[in-house]
Amino acid sequence: MIEVEELGITYPDGTRAIHDLSFRIDDGQSVAIVGANGAGKSTLLLAFLGIIAPASGKLQVNGLEVKKDNLPEIRAQMGMVFQNPDDQLFMPNVYDDIAFGPRNYGLSEQEVEERVSEVLQVLNAEHLRNKMPHKLSGGEKRIAAFGSVLSMRPSIMLLDEPSSFLDPRARRNIIALLAGLKLTKVIATHDLDMALDLCDRVIVLQNGSLFADGDAQSILRDKATMEACGLELPLSCAGR
Repeated sequence: MIEVEELGITYPDGTRAIHDLSFRIDDGQSVAIVGANGAGKSTLLLAFLGIIAPASGKLQVNGLEVKKDNLPEIRAQMGMVFQNPDDQLFMPNVYDDIAFGPRNYGLSEQEVEERVSEVLQVLNAEHLRNKMPHKLSGGEKRIAAFGSVLSMRPSIMLLDEPSSFLDPRARRNIIALLAGLKLTKVIATHDLDMALDLCDRVIVLQNGSLFADGDAQSILRDKATMEACGLELPLSCAGR
């Protein structure tokens, strides 16, 4: 569960990025966070992980306040897949990237092997085990980045633009993969069709403030709401 109460975030240059934001994400929900460029989507995900500190308000993850003392435990329960997988993959091969988190937490090599094998099976990616990340396709890199998070067995997965840099087939594969993951998913995205496919709820941000929050199908198909916050209808809804 993620609880946000009157959250405010200010950048070092004084720019107010998030304004008095309040909502709760319950266990097992798939929630899209959408908004125009600069709305605060990525900033919010980074705040959940404690990478960006709030200037005001309260933020809790699974009952733990997001503060320095709690960050190791929070980050063991919550993992983030960054927008560019090249920012996440840095080991010589996919196996070592997926194994990095468990090794860093002191698991035995047998336990590490079990986790990596489990994740590769879930992702249907055993063929990537010994591949070098820089030689993977965009879709394969994305899958490897998912694996590096899933090996920590988080209860919450944060995803920043998971369909970016992908061709249509790889995008469909990623959507199907995400649909099959049984954990809380928070997806910051401009891909509103993906949000319709994956999410039962959408949170709409505008200039760092909450613009709308509710049923994804209702909000994303509402032309007036989309236009008011600087977005367009999903392509699947255009012309209807």
